Amino acid sequence: MPARSNELKPDEPVTLGVRSEHLELNPQGQLQGQVLVAERLGSETYLYVQMEGGQMLTIATNGDSPARIHDRVSVQINGKDCHLFNSAGEAS
Repeated sequence: MPARSNELKPDEPVTLGVRSEHLELNPQGQLQGQVLVAERLGSETYLYVQMEGGQMLTIATNGDSPARIHDRVSVQINGKDCHLFNSAGEAS
């Protein structure tokens, strides 16, 4: 993802932070994974998705999400909703 920060050096490792409500299911999403748990809570559904690299993501979707356990899903991340953290854990 493109990023601009006067506080980061080129090639400095960073951690990308994004809230579960800013992730969305989208067939053209950059990331793919498998739904391990679908927790339906009325107006919201939390999907616990294991990504292809083994990482886990929690995605907050609307309550009538069609995603089910074992579904393969694509996840879209909107860069404007992300935060970068340097190796010391400080926000940039």
